[in-house]
Amino acid sequence: MRKYIYNVVIILFVLQMSHVQVFANYEKQNIATANSIETLQQQIQNEVLQLSTEFDIRYTGNISDLKDQLTELIKHAITDPYIYANISSFKWKYDGYANNIVIQFQFTYHISQEEEAFVEQTLTTIVGSMHGLSKLEKIQAAHDYIVLTSEYSKDSVGSQYSPYTLLTEHKGVCQAYALVLYRMLEML
Repeated sequence: MRKYIYNVVIILFVLQMSHVQVFANYEKQNIATANSIETLQQQIQNEVLQLSTEFDIRYTGNISDLKDQLTELIKHAITDPYIYANISSFKWKYDGYANNIVIQFQFTYHISQEEEAFVEQTLTTIVGSMHGLSKLEKIQAAHDYIVLTSEYSKDSVGSQYSPYTLLTEHKGVCQAYALVLYRMLEML
């Protein structure tokens, strides 16, 4: 009986220490914390707007049914249609315990931060040359620029869906055409 109690105490001690270690690992990480669905969505949006590929968010709110809702919650968190269309895929996983989990996100985009900077700079230059035109003429000029300099093609080195590929290789599919036009119209 004494040996049995000793073994139980050892097992409980080991379990308790492993829990402390897990807790310590979560507490060491310097990551953003959200305590509500709205805050979580805002932090996801902020990371995605920066085209972050991997990031963690600690969630301390109510986690009941969170796993079942997280994919839809992520989709609704990304309110910028340009960025949303540039997401190729995403996945998530979480670890922790009741009302204190760390969610790890991985996003893949059709465009990198550097490529997006190039798109922004290139389109700013193109739109800048439209100064003095009426709104209708600017829209027509944006349309004409895209169709006259690009070819509809799935055969590209970069992502066929990317505005960067459309501007550098002059090849892409309708999504790339639409994203370039969308960005240009935002700048007009």
